[in-house]
Amino acid sequence: MVTDYWVQSNYELYDIGFAKTILSNHYSEEWNFIKLALWHFRLYESDIKRDGKNKTNIVKRLELPFKLNGWHEKSIYMEQHLIDKKSFTTLHVNKSESHKIDAVKSNIALEFEWNNKNAFFSRDLSELGRLHSAKVIDVGVIITRSYELSSLFVALGTYTGEKGGVKKVSSKYEGSTTHANSVKNLLENGTAGGCPVLVIGITKKRFEANGEIDTY
Repeated sequence: MVTDYWVQSNYELYDIGFAKTILSNHYSEEWNFIKLALWHFRLYESDIKRDGKNKTNIVKRLELPFKLNGWHEKSIYMEQHLIDKKSFTTLHVNKSESHKIDAVKSNIALEFEWNNKNAFFSRDLSELGRLHSAKVIDVGVIITRSYELSSLFVALGTYTGEKGGVKKVSSKYEGSTTHANSVKNLLENGTAGGCPVLVIGITKKRFEANGEIDTY
């Protein structure tokens, strides 16, 4: 079994609302699976040295074990009815649908954010807060990258782009604000409302050098 200590030693963790305690005590099976998936994950140099598309190999590697083990992408539709207390007639109905959450199982919502803008974190956290308020979920988990990877991207130098030409690895990420520090700031500002959230940042310890592999 993968221990909490191992995860804390190999990933950057940030916990708000006792999210990890809730996972450990109330969703131990799901938490053990998350830890096992983190243990298997490797951040390969060849995946970093590729042009980004709709979904990078890195995110696909993160998602795959969850998809194969009962975690499903899900949108949640909600209706809020405003009802007259005396007549019990419906005065108004508010309808809304969540964006697609990357992986949901039991009462846990999990999002993968690798290389996006801060707005995506805001969207994710606001949605987690709304779903938690509606008692749809008990806890949210966000897997992203640690800010410390910035120095790794610089050290990796250059790679050959899909259409040829030499590109800097660091240039792929310099416009992105997707890292653990960004989501921490949003959580501290209350963006997730009262939803307990565990942030898991991928660190250099999961990096594995294997060169640049041409798979285009």
